[in-house]
Amino acid sequence: MSGLYISAQFFIVLFATLVYCSAHPKPNFKSVALICADVFFLCMSVIYTVYPLYCYAAGKYSVAEGVVKEFHAQPPGGLDEHFVVDGVYFEYSNYSPNYGYNRPRCFDGVITGDGQYLRISYVTTSTGKNRMIKIEEAKSADAQGKK
Repeated sequence: MSGLYISAQFFIVLFATLVYCSAHPKPNFKSVALICADVFFLCMSVIYTVYPLYCYAAGKYSVAEGVVKEFHAQPPGGLDEHFVVDGVYFEYSNYSPNYGYNRPRCFDGVITGDGQYLRISYVTTSTGKNRMIKIEEAKSADAQGKK
């Protein structure tokens, strides 16, 4: 579940809470339940967005360095783009915004295809997805020759 999806749920429940509470000014179980749902979705949104940044700042992240392999570009209108670096699988899409890198090649993304040498700092989510926090590209021919 992406942070954007959780945020959208928060605003929908918040709107429902405001509509319900304006029609029923006296507190009751439904208004309290809606407010609790608001707080829950707000907390989930913040945690989902801030946690990987906290991990990166605290040094609790992994690094994959090597040549891009098995690159599958996202075509315009497609759903995702994915590739492997140093045996680590990365998948992302601009259609499901989340923390970390999510700009595919067709929208001027920095990952261009197989053979590109990258150093990627990433956080693994509780669902096992690897979210890219920092991407460094080799600048010299010597660096691209590394294995």
